[in-house]
Amino acid sequence: MIKVKDGVASREPLPEALRDNALESLLDLSWTWEGLGLQDAAWWPEENTEGELASGKKWGAEVLTIDATRKVVKVARKQVNMTTAEISQAVESIRPMRIAENNQAYEAAIGLMTQDYPAAEITTWERQRAEVVAWAADSTVETPWITIAAQVRGIDRDEYLARTLAKVTAFAQASAFLTGRRQYLGDMIAAATTADQLAAITIDYTLPGA
Repeated sequence: MIKVKDGVASREPLPEALRDNALESLLDLSWTWEGLGLQDAAWWPEENTEGELASGKKWGAEVLTIDATRKVVKVARKQVNMTTAEISQAVESIRPMRIAENNQAYEAAIGLMTQDYPAAEITTWERQRAEVVAWAADSTVETPWITIAAQVRGIDRDEYLARTLAKVTAFAQASAFLTGRRQYLGDMIAAATTADQLAAITIDYTLPGA
């Protein structure tokens, strides 16, 4: 609520004696006891009319504009230019958050590719990859780890190798895309010079064809 008196609006606290009164009764205090000295005053609702803060601006002094027809006070702060130092400070306060957001999104995307596998099995992937890559180059090469796994699983060794090769290739392509995407977004975040530029960066790790 904003005090209105003699055509001037000002921010003053509502007197204790009036705090329990209905809003409508505060729009015109001519009914109050003369001793309060408020008969020529009123407290009107405020209406924010600021809009969005423009790029490179900061909020300045507050402007109160009386709308006598509607009995409201329009409230807006002036938008003033930020200094170079303030712009830099604003950017550097946001940049670490965007870096963390990017890294977390990357980790989540990578995690989706491995979420169906137990951690112990993931530790064997490099061994499997080495054997399948060697087999792809020379089909006569021995593959001791995969040979045992295929026997226990009950499938032909070459079928196991073929499946593993397909998974190795798909995982390598997906992880390369996601890692390149993280680095690309990281470069954009590092290069941004304004808060608006940082806010405009879309962090998205959707794989092609997904």
